[in-house]
Amino acid sequence: MKQDNKIPSDFPDIYHLYYDRKYEIVIKLATKFLNENKYNQVVRYYRAMSYKAIGDFENAIIDLKYNISINNSVKKHDKSYISLYFIYYKLGMYKEAYELLPILNKIRTPEYYNKHIKISEIIINNKLGIDFNANSKYEYLQSQVLNYNDSSALKHIKLHCSNTLRENKSLFGNNVNIEHLYEFLKINLSKYEVSNIESGLDTYFFSIARIGFDYKNNTYCNVLKVLAIPQTSNIINMYPVWNEPPFFSVISVLDIDYDKLFNREKPKVKVMSQIDKFNSRYKKKGDKNETN
Repeated sequence: MKQDNKIPSDFPDIYHLYYDRKYEIVIKLATKFLNENKYNQVVRYYRAMSYKAIGDFENAIIDLKYNISINNSVKKHDKSYISLYFIYYKLGMYKEAYELLPILNKIRTPEYYNKHIKISEIIINNKLGIDFNANSKYEYLQSQVLNYNDSSALKHIKLHCSNTLRENKSLFGNNVNIEHLYEFLKINLSKYEVSNIESGLDTYFFSIARIGFDYKNNTYCNVLKVLAIPQTSNIINMYPVWNEPPFFSVISVLDIDYDKLFNREKPKVKVMSQIDKFNSRYKKKGDKNETN
């Protein structure tokens, strides 16, 4: 079966349109192109990712499965396998995602995907009731998945307050009230939009000016990254980041008391009692009468 893994020379704009987030246009142009060139896996992949970006997961799955069905070479469509896996995972289709794991283990994926596939595998095994061997690298995550504990979460988060990590980590500012931030997010996290990136944990990004400092890059951090167990408000970690969140990410603004977050004293405003207000009002009236 003939397939084509290249962007066609007469269709050069699909890449740029996709990364400009013109998803509807990509879908329209790709559909027209694929009607005559149905085996072009690259164009179909971009259409699938555009469907995913607008929340049409059903058509995204159809396109990715079609790409995979074109031939038996996993290498030819490893991106389709990975993206299909993470769509299943995001939708809570854990059985379907689990069935793809043996194939993913054969694919030479970048370290980012290796890490998040391992993380997602822990959660999938737990959801499906499958026993899994303890992995010292993910011991904290495994314990939180099995039995979430607020104190353990806060202790882990506060590692980003320690000067011992200064050389290669971003740290929260000394004035940041971590407990207040954590408690607020625990209650309100579900109100905010989860990033659409392919990840083993639900990922959120929040715009907070000078929430921390990145000592490696010697710059202030203006974004808070929050990681939670999928479809829950159980926060695994949160820390400041200096660079812009990755493509597809939504940056939200927290509706939080920023004075309390940054331990700032609010300006003292004298509050008048009802008696003071009464006396003040009628004293002024009396003064006017006396001058008349």
